[in-house]
Amino acid sequence: MKNLTATICLTIALLLGSVGVSSALPQCSSGQYDNCFGTFTYNGETYVGEFRDYKNHGQGTYTSANGNKYVGEWRDAGRKIWQRLR
Repeated sequence: MKNLTATICLTIALLLGSVGVSSALPQCSSGQYDNCFGTFTYNGETYVGEFRDYKNHGQGTYTSANGNKYVGEWRDAGRKIWQRLR
């Protein structure tokens, strides 16, 4: 029973620890947003996530200038599957 409890606790800890933003794509470099992971800020709005062909594409987080946050999957700069957070 102790082994089962320890295994469950370890599994939960690993899952919670891996919730952060990450990507298998390389980091975007200075203005090059093609097939990479990076941050783009414009007029107080920020997108942190994956890019393809210079568009938001893949997993990412968009924060509007007024603080609304959208997290989810993006396809060609449009939200496809997302969740609004505050």
